[in-house]
Amino acid sequence: MPAWTSDPTPRQLDCLRAIAEYETEHGYSPTIRDLMSALGVKSTSVPSHFLEQLGIKGYIKRDQKLFRTLVILEAGRKALEDYESD
Repeated sequence: MPAWTSDPTPRQLDCLRAIAEYETEHGYSPTIRDLMSALGVKSTSVPSHFLEQLGIKGYIKRDQKLFRTLVILEAGRKALEDYESD
């Protein structure tokens, strides 16, 4: 993991969990609107910001030009496991 990467915030971890749960249930990654619903927010900017920060921190990768391309990277899975075990 890059040295500039910091730990995800609790809300960012909630977003990671929502992505993982959606992928498990549906077999593909969620859209921004799916994440809005899962996180209980009313604006697309909230999950968009979380995804941007999670990408910068090295926890996910995505192609912003294509739909449903979110991938939780190994660092993201580890952070999620650590968070859920606390």
